[in-house]
Amino acid sequence: MLGAAAGLAAGLAGGFLCELVARVLLAPVFGRALLRAPLLMPSLLTDVDHVAGLTGRPNADLSRVSLTFAHDDVAAAFAVANAARVPE
Repeated sequence: MLGAAAGLAAGLAGGFLCELVARVLLAPVFGRALLRAPLLMPSLLTDVDHVAGLTGRPNADLSRVSLTFAHDDVAAAFAVANAARVPE
């Protein structure tokens, strides 16, 4: 059991390090969008969803979702398209 836990921890740490190296190497190709996206490991351990340019986080009782947009023009278009559902 202890060996399995150690293997899991080593795999998570190794994957985290590989992702960091890949991001640094691919940053010139993909630009700032790659650097703005959250790392996989922390996003697996938190209750946050991230889509390029959009982050969503549910509130404590899971009745609402807080959306954060990276671009104001996308946020404005979302508000217009969902005017009946977006609270003031």
